[in-house]
Amino acid sequence: MNDLRGAKDRSAGWRGLLSVLGLSSLVPTIGRADPTVQAVPMGPDGQSLGCAVSPKGLHVAVLAAKGSRFVVLLDGVEGPKIEGLLPGIYAAPVQLGSSWSGLVPILFSSDGSHSAYIGQQGDEYLVVEDGKEVGRGPIVPNGTANITVPLSLSSGGKHLFYMTKDGTGYHVVVDGQAGPPTGVPTPLVVSPDGAHYAYTGFGNGLGNGRSLWAVIDGHQVRPIGDDLQFTAKNTLVSTVPTADGFTELLFNGSPAAKAYGVHPLWFSPDGNEFAAVITPRSNAPSMLTVSGKPVPAADGLSVLNVFFSPDGKRYAALGATKTQSMVMVLDGKKGQVYQAIARDSKSGDAFQRWMWVNGAQATANDQTSMPVPGFTADSSKFVYVATQGGRQFLVTEEDESNAFASGPTLQPILSPAGNHITVFGTTPDGKQHLVFDGQDKEYGTPGSADPTPGRRYGLDFSPEGSSYAFVDGPRLNSNGTVLAGRVSGPRYIFSPDGKHLAYLGNDGSGTTLFLDGKIVDGPPSAGRVTRIFFSPDSQHLYTLRRQGFPGSKDRVALSVDGKVAVHYMEDNSFGGVNGGNFEFGAGACSLLSIGPTETCGFST
Repeated sequence: MNDLRGAKDRSAGWRGLLSVLGLSSLVPTIGRADPTVQAVPMGPDGQSLGCAVSPKGLHVAVLAAKGSRFVVLLDGVEGPKIEGLLPGIYAAPVQLGSSWSGLVPILFSSDGSHSAYIGQQGDEYLVVEDGKEVGRGPIVPNGTANITVPLSLSSGGKHLFYMTKDGTGYHVVVDGQAGPPTGVPTPLVVSPDGAHYAYTGFGNGLGNGRSLWAVIDGHQVRPIGDDLQFTAKNTLVSTVPTADGFTELLFNGSPAAKAYGVHPLWFSPDGNEFAAVITPRSNAPSMLTVSGKPVPAADGLSVLNVFFSPDGKRYAALGATKTQSMVMVLDGKKGQVYQAIARDSKSGDAFQRWMWVNGAQATANDQTSMPVPGFTADSSKFVYVATQGGRQFLVTEEDESNAFASGPTLQPILSPAGNHITVFGTTPDGKQHLVFDGQDKEYGTPGSADPTPGRRYGLDFSPEGSSYAFVDGPRLNSNGTVLAGRVSGPRYIFSPDGKHLAYLGNDGSGTTLFLDGKIVDGPPSAGRVTRIFFSPDSQHLYTLRRQGFPGSKDRVALSVDGKVAVHYMEDNSFGGVNGGNFEFGAGACSLLSIGPTETCGFST
């Protein structure tokens, strides 16, 4: 059985870790109080088969045997008896087969406050939300639930969705209540806040392709058209064909515009503005409109995308000319024409570092940086990458950077706050340059291997945008200053306030943990550190490391400011010790967590 230990052993059982770590300083030389650890049993010892942990770690669901059946214990509270959990019918991120390796298919909402799963009782499936049955139905001959659209929870767990099929048609089921039958499956749209939803219904075989009715927040209403979507302000947008051959744009079912064609549509992040390509009448040229007003500078262009600023007050439109050249129209003004403009210049380096920082909480779908093409966080600058004559340019508003070679592709990084912009590029003469807020610095010719001395990579900003760092050959460079220790990758992390930087490096004797360029933990212990993170107030440094403990099977330790707070067994089913689900409580220095791996794994 996985065994959690704090300062001393506690009673046996399937445990989650709720730690309150009250420490007084980030700097090891200043005195601090000993951490206190409370281990809370999550399931019966010897009968627990696996678990699922909420995204940040405050909630855990354990599958445990109960006589000849099973139960799921949600934070220690038993749900209904089942014969097993049914896999493969959940929306991401739960898509598990029959071999779970300690993980079980239980879906948590994005904030972890709600959960759902599907179990089997005889020939029926059972849908359980927050420990209570909300629906059931027949299991089909292939042994799975009769569910045609996977189980999913809206943002914040406000609604639980899935779709079933019976003799009358398909039914969207919301919070256990089945909607009216539709002849074909229809897309369900959900508002950004997760509170509102809508879908349309069709006859068998689609008929004329037009919806017969709509369901909005559980109420069946007259047809409101198709192409449903919600804006950031929860306005439901749809299009409907009219009797005279035109298309009408509806906002919450009320007419907003009418034209021969209204497609595609884009909405600002604040929900106040929208852009649309309008075809006023048959055989007439299309035009770009922003909030109903034509944009003459885009006439004659095929509009490929529209980008709104975070505050919704600015926009940029990417268009293609008749000769397939590319141009940006920024706030109604046409820019320079280029042979190509990159549609997505997201930094792979920043993403890989972000994955290391976040461990098991990181997924490929998470947004790790401001998108490019796009506006800076304060909406003051628009940034994109353009190609002309075999050379690349970083374009900020109307200003071009110096020319860079055609490859590798430029990957600009925008600060999470403010308007800082930085990018590495190689000039046509083979020299590597760093451009930071328009200032160009040459770093020389990079090596051919990756990584090698002379190559710079792993560039990223601190959370509040005031600092940056990157791997400068074998060392870490922060705000232009080369720090001590040789690094083997961008394994660094800024504190939330941007004032501290922790990283793993080699001081010549082995892997060492550095804080702000100074050693805080040397080999051999630092050589086993697999994850670093700060407290929200930036005053405490947490580490996960592999190490042994005499007389114990435990191999993982969570330390705070260099002092071990708790240790437990390693379990690779959660991605190894680098994984983890941690959530800080209301107090800036308290850590409420369910450890990364100790609550999952088969009983022994």
